[in-house]
Amino acid sequence: RWELGTASFTGSPFLVNINDFNNGDFLRLYAATTGGCSTTTVQQQITKVSPPSFVIKTDKPLNAICQGETITITASNTSALSGTTTYSYYLGGVLIAQNNSSSISTNTISVDTEIRINVESSAGCNAEKTLTISVPELSSAGSITMSVTSNSLICEGTDPSEIIGDNRLTSRVASATSALATVTYQWFYQIDGGVFQPTGVGPAHTGENYDPGPLNQTTIFRRKAYARIGSSMCDEEFSNPIRMEVETQRNPEIKVGGIPITAITVCQDEDVTFTADGFVGTDSYTWYIGSSVVATQTVNFQVASGTFSSGDNLKLVIETASGCATETIVAVTVPPVPTLNLTSNAPVAHVICVDENITFSVDEIVGAQYFWSKYSTAVPTLNPLAGSPTMSNSITLSTNSFTDGDIITVTVSYTAGCSVTDSLTL
Repeated sequence: RWELGTASFTGSPFLVNINDFNNGDFLRLYAATTGGCSTTTVQQQITKVSPPSFVIKTDKPLNAICQGETITITASNTSALSGTTTYSYYLGGVLIAQNNSSSISTNTISVDTEIRINVESSAGCNAEKTLTISVPELSSAGSITMSVTSNSLICEGTDPSEIIGDNRLTSRVASATSALATVTYQWFYQIDGGVFQPTGVGPAHTGENYDPGPLNQTTIFRRKAYARIGSSMCDEEFSNPIRMEVETQRNPEIKVGGIPITAITVCQDEDVTFTADGFVGTDSYTWYIGSSVVATQTVNFQVASGTFSSGDNLKLVIETASGCATETIVAVTVPPVPTLNLTSNAPVAHVICVDENITFSVDEIVGAQYFWSKYSTAVPTLNPLAGSPTMSNSITLSTNSFTDGDIITVTVSYTAGCSVTDSLTL
């Protein structure tokens, strides 16, 4: 018969619950005869030993690593152990090490994996714990699209619509495989032919959506998604690209005689032909005087004399097929026509005698040049008078150079080559 603490049993083997006896109790085995006599044949004091107590710790925050990153896993004992302790390490159910070290380092974890540690004390008591090592990965980088699809082609300097990736329209947010992982973003841009660079720092550049702001060059945008747990930012992947094409800005020019101008002085009696330049292909081009349309799709635009008033603006607007418009303006000045009154100093109006001098004069115009000439019905060719042109508003000549019926003319050239003429008959 067996006795230990409060437990007893007749037969063999003797199985006892550890809670039925105390540390230091004696196990006794009694032998009994058929006559009922008994004697103690075996007596052994029993020592109760507690199993190891420990927790699993790692050197990574939230027990998260990137694929292939080294992590140190430790069985941190919460009770003192004596003698030789054996540690068995299992990754995903596979024994990878068994030794007397309470920690192990590995770089073989590439997916979320359970680590199991079995600790056996020198007394043969065992304890076992498990912990999951997380490896954040992206299951999808998501997708981005323009909130206004027509903004794929914009005018230079235009502020396009927002690029979205928050599940509106056809866009999608990125997602991670680990339930503990979060997704963060960074937006990148590329000028045609260049390399992708971050758009900047701060919330405006790290969200699901991005507002590019005004663009002057064709630009490609992408969003990079990162899977992270704590400070471990592991898997990363670019979204689809969004190309925003900036149409080349036109450089309209108004030319006269092949020379670009921004201002012109036009005489009242002058016809002027202006030439449009700077348009491409199917561009439309429109001429304005002031706010009024005066011609369309006309390369060489002729303006008749008397059309312009001083202070008018001649404008050329070039518009592309996508609606990008640029313009240039020519400021027009029309000098006022001075009043002329040609006369002479003859005692009787325009009646002369031979062998005398006669002076012709006209209203003075500051800075003008005076061209004097004569003709007649008999000789209709205009002949300059001696001493012409003059910078003064009068000329004195011998009467012997004239005949009855001569017509005296003066043409006054003033601002910008404009001129006015008057005449008298002798």
